[in-house]
This record gives sequence, structure tokens and C-alpha cells, in this order.
Amino acid sequence: MEAAALTESRTELRTAAGTAWKSDSFLGARSTGCAQATTVGERCFGDEGVAMSRYEDDSSMILVLQAGLGSSDLANLIWQNKAWLLEQYEDSLREQWLISAQQSSSPNITYRKADQLHEFPIRCAFLNEVYSPFVDVEQVSVASEVTQSYLDSEGLWPLIKALVRTVLPEGQQFTKTVYLAGMGLGGSHAALASMYLKKNDDQVYDTYVVAAPGFQCIAKNLYSKDMMHYDTHSQIKVYLHVMDALAGPVDQYSGTVCKYGLHNFTAAEPFYDACERIVGHTGPELFWRPSTTSTTTTLELATDEQKATQAALEQYNQNITEAKAAFDQCVFFTHSIWYALLLFVSEDTLNLDGSTDGGCETVDPIDQADKYGRCPSTATAQTDCDSFFEPQAQVSMQMLGMIVGITGGVILCCAILGIAAVRHIQKNAMDDVSMSADHGPPSNGCMARLLRNCGIYVGAGKRDRAKEARIRAKKARDKRKNRNQEKTTLLEEGAEGTPTPGVVVPSSTVVGKQGDAESLPADSNLADEEVGGKKGKKEKKEKKQKKDKSEPSAGDPADDEPVDAISVRVLDETEVRAPEASGDDLLGSAFQEKPKKKKKKDTERDTE
Repeated sequence: MEAAALTESRTELRTAAGTAWKSDSFLGARSTGCAQATTVGERCFGDEGVAMSRYEDDSSMILVLQAGLGSSDLANLIWQNKAWLLEQYEDSLREQWLISAQQSSSPNITYRKADQLHEFPIRCAFLNEVYSPFVDVEQVSVASEVTQSYLDSEGLWPLIKALVRTVLPEGQQFTKTVYLAGMGLGGSHAALASMYLKKNDDQVYDTYVVAAPGFQCIAKNLYSKDMMHYDTHSQIKVYLHVMDALAGPVDQYSGTVCKYGLHNFTAAEPFYDACERIVGHTGPELFWRPSTTSTTTTLELATDEQKATQAALEQYNQNITEAKAAFDQCVFFTHSIWYALLLFVSEDTLNLDGSTDGGCETVDPIDQADKYGRCPSTATAQTDCDSFFEPQAQVSMQMLGMIVGITGGVILCCAILGIAAVRHIQKNAMDDVSMSADHGPPSNGCMARLLRNCGIYVGAGKRDRAKEARIRAKKARDKRKNRNQEKTTLLEEGAEGTPTPGVVVPSSTVVGKQGDAESLPADSNLADEEVGGKKGKKEKKEKKQKKDKSEPSAGDPADDEPVDAISVRVLDETEVRAPEASGDDLLGSAFQEKPKKKKKKDTERDTE
């Protein structure tokens, strides 16, 4: 039907053009049964290659580039834009619905995309599907005299350049105004040819394309040596429907982009619901059309969980089938040149100055390095698919419970053993000194210390715990005895000199140096009785002499004076203040001598 409509319309166009139609040319492999066997003549349905028609009058020349007819066009579109369809198509289609078509969102659009469990198999199958712009690349190579490797790497582009050069040879100057034009995939070819001629011939040809997919990332990724995609290409003017799902959401444009059909895109249109139905789906869900399908439904043998999973999968497959049918219906109108002509007749759609009801805008090109990553790659999809299909270990709840229980038991045992080890090490550390006396010096080395902490003494004899207890008791008694002796010594030193603060002398007595007027008692007989007679004085004197020999004088006159005797004075109760004993002070708390007449005492001592 499409071929018949094209043939009829082409005949009418050429009749109206009269002598302005000059030629048709084709480059590629002719299909079986096509009457034209050379590069001259119109294309046939099923030809593999590119075609171009030339219209010319006295002042202008128009070159109209055409893509092939048949399934090869869709394969070529996917081959050029697979990365975009994988990564960007879903978001671009939603943006087209909300911004270009100015329609509102809905819950169905928001939740239309399936989860990874269902969508990833389709995404990865689409990624791994091998697409080519040719059904038989070898036949095209022979017919066009272009190497097969060149066609494999650049697709139809070598044929486009060769076909354009048959009319616009390099270096030739034209007095007529040259225009380039095209529709659909042929429109993208016309835009690429315009960018190519601008770089190589330094010629700017106005280019008008209708319903053409984007071409910026194609130019950057595939044909950067022949054109400067990052240059400003204001000579290119693109016209597309506000909801063209085969052009607008695919790749990016540069130049002036005008969108039409906004005034007519309402719920009254027969394809409105179909276009809304596809929004929210991914590119693989809509573009992957496998040639064969297979089912593995075994509901009669499946468990309830498997049945639920199988039912959900069948529902998802049904939704995808409906979405693909809606996609074809939406594209049939919005991507059609016939529907565009019907709308262009109305001044509500196309104005005399070339503007449209959907608005026109200037689109900047992608920068040379694409520093913002506007052109995607398939690397992310490849990584996702590799991780999605990696075999994963299935862990049952019973196994998970065993793992948790065993792990918890090990942790608990380690905690108990750790506490016991710490306590044992602390005890052994306290016993090391006493044990070394019984067992000899402990062995050195890391292993010996580790064994000793565990209660094993390397090179030591058998432990005698009763003897260890006796040694510890003896050490405690010696410690107390030493402490009492130290306090007694302090008391005696205080008796030879100035009273030591904090020491209480029994019987309310105070000791002092002879010659201290304040410390001498009034009753000499009482003093003699307290001292203990001449024998006591002699012992004190000998002790004093020994002390003087052990501590030589530093030359102080006051220190050189000998102390002949020790005098003791009994204090009455009003002069003695005995604080309560406290702590381990076995001698009681010290008393404090009242500081009265201190200045007089110091003066008398200096005089003596």
C-alpha cells in the first residue's frame, strides 16, 4: 500500500513540475524484479541503497535525498542509534509528550515502565541483537563498487557522498541556488550531506528536512572526519510533528527546529490514545522486534509462586505487545509525509514566514569533546546486562538461620573465653612476683609469657598454693611493721628537735631542745623523773653525738652548739589538743603546739 501510494503521488508531482524534474538516480543493490538495473532511474521497493531526485529551473536546483524502502530503513535507524535507544529514548519520549506536545502526565505513564526482572531480558536481547543497514552487504558492495569494510563501518554514508558528488562535484561553482531536502531517514542524509559540503567545499546550502531523526551524535561518533558536528549549522531547518515518536526522541538536532501539529493534537485525533499509550516505555520495549518467539509455560507443573511469576510475565508481555501496536499506529500518522502535507495546507499550522504552530527554536550543536556526555554509549547497558545475568547463589531461610545461629554461638563463646582469659591474666600478673620466688625466675620470650598467662610456668616446679598464701601473709605483716617503724622514727626525730606537726605524744608531753626557756618545766625534779635519770641523759647524748657525726656541720654557728640534755615539760589539758586518730596511724594523730610566744622563743634560741 505504501509503495502504491508513493508511486501515484510521485507521478502527480512530476506532472505538475513539468520540465523542472530532471532525473532520478540510485546507488546500491537493486531488488529482484526491478526494471531499473543501473544507477539511473527511480528506486524500487526493496532496493538496498540510497536514491536522489533532482528538480531544477532557471534560478534554483533542489536535491531530494531518499532512503531505501522496506525493512532496511528501520534496521539502519537502530544500527545508527542503538546507544540512544537504550539510554535516552524513554526520557526523550516523555519530554516530547510533556513539553513539545504540551500534554499532562498521568499515573499510567509514571508506573508504565516495568521492573528490571521483566525489562532487562528485553533490554539485553536488544543490546546483543546485531543490526546492519544492509540485508546483503556483499551484494551492495559489488553493485556500488564500495569496499565491504567501508560499508560495515559507515553504513549508507559512502553511498550518500558518492551520489551527491554526481551532481555537485568537488570544486565546481554554481550560479543557481542549491537546496537540499529529504524526508524521514532521507532527511537525516540530507542534513549530513549539508554538513559535509560546508566543511569540504566551504559551501553553505539551505537544507529543509521533514520528520527526520536526529543526526548530531551520528555525525560525532561515525562521521567526524568528514564534517564538523560542533559547528553552527544555521543552514539546516528541521520540521517534525510534536509527537513524532520515530524522529523527535531519537538523537539530537542542530540548526533551526520547527514543530507542527500542536493545534490539531487533541483527544479527538484517532491516534492520540495510541501516542499516549507508548509514553513511559523504554526504547528496547518498543523497537526490539524478534523474528521468532518461544514460550515455556508449564503452569500445570509449577508451584503457586512460579504460577504468580508466570502470570506477571504474561501480563507484562501483553502490555509490551499492546505498546508496540500503539507505537506503529502513532508513527503511521505523526511520521507520515502525507499527514504533514494535510496540516501544512492550513495557515494555523504553517505560517507564510516558515514558522509553525508548535514553535521554532535554534538548537546549539554538541561541543567537540562532548564534555557533558550528551551522546550516550552502550557501555552502561553492557555492564548492567553482565551483572544481571551473573549466576547468583540461592540461600534458603533454613540455611540462613543456621548461619546466623552458628555465627552467634561462636561470638558468644569467644566473649566468654575472652572474659575468663582477662581475669586469669590479671590474677597471674599479681602472682608473678610470689611465684618467681617459689619457681625461680620466669622464662623469657613471647611463648613463655603466653603460657604463663594461661597458668603454665615454663621451667618452674609444681605450685604450692599453701606456701604461696603464707608468703603473701608474711609480706603483708612486713609491710605493716615497716609502716609502724617509719612513724616511730618520725616521733623520735620530733623529740630531738621541734615538735612534728600531726604527732600526739602520750601523757600530754612535749619534747624539745635543752636551753629552750619555753620548754623547760618549772619543777626540775619532775623533769628528771620524766627523762629517766642520768642513764637516760647519757643515752640521748650518745645518740645525739652519733647523729652529729653522720651529718657534718655546714658551718652554721647555731648548728655547732651541742645539746647537753633533753628536757621534757608536762602540758596541762588546756595546752594540749589531741585530734582523733584516723586511718592507719597507729600512734594517733599529731598534736599542734600553740604558737604563742613564738617570737620570744626564737629570740632566746638565737641568743643561746
